[in-house]
This record gives sequence, C-alpha cells and structure tokens, in this order.
Amino acid sequence: MKLPPAPPKPAASRDMAKLELSLRYRVESIVDEARKQGLRVVVSETIRSEELALWYWKSGREFDGPILTKLNPLKGQRSRHCPNKNGLSEGADIMVLDKSGVAKSGDVGWKVLGMLANKHGLTWGGDWPRFKDMPHVELPLGGGLT
Repeated sequence: MKLPPAPPKPAASRDMAKLELSLRYRVESIVDEARKQGLRVVVSETIRSEELALWYWKSGREFDGPILTKLNPLKGQRSRHCPNKNGLSEGADIMVLDKSGVAKSGDVGWKVLGMLANKHGLTWGGDWPRFKDMPHVELPLGGGLT
C-alpha cells in the first residue's frame, strides 16, 4: 500500500544553549577539531520538539519516506534529543557535508566524527550495531551530565 506524501517537517533546533553543558562543550570541541582536519561540519539538531519526534516516527510508517527512528514517542520512547528533567538535550546531530553543502554518506568523514566523539567521551550513533545513526552523538547513559 502506497503511503501519502510527507507533511512539512517541523523545524529542528540548532540552539547550542539547549544542550547539557558538558555535551555542548564536547560538541563544540568536536566541531573545532573536525574543521581543523579539513572537514565541513555543522550541528544540524540539538533539542527535539515532541512534534518533530512524532514526525520522525511517522516517516515510513504513516507517510512516505524512510524509517528515521526506532523510538515511538506514542509509547513513551524518547530520543536523547528530547528535553530531559532539566529541559535540555543529551544528544546532538553533527552533519559531515561535501563542498556543495550536502550531507555525505559512506565517507571517511563519518569515521573521523566517530573517533572524535569517542575521544570526547560521547556515544556515537555510527557504533550502534543495528540502526546506525552516523550524525548522532550523545552523553553516555548514566553519566556525563552537568
């Protein structure tokens, strides 16, 4: 059965002030170090609204598009991008871009991003065994909060 077209995607926040302080410092360091290595990177998402979390869940399920997340917000499953008890995000997305500003895939730049994330004590979505999320970095579970 063909799914209906996707509705407009809610805007993603790129507000670095919405990251847990220890994550913000680490993300800023990763971006600086990646740029020094010649990579073109940009923080594409910090904190995630409920509306955007639901849009990601519905993609590929209720409207046309790829499956973007395994987390169903309707069942209380939450991304680390969603506000924690402090109202801040414990996850961020950092995109590796080509010269024309398009996100790269299968590029060595993602390996550099993962290496830098690990160097700074973050969990990298590219290390996940099943649902790889190359741009995603997050504070380790149970630690790293400010």
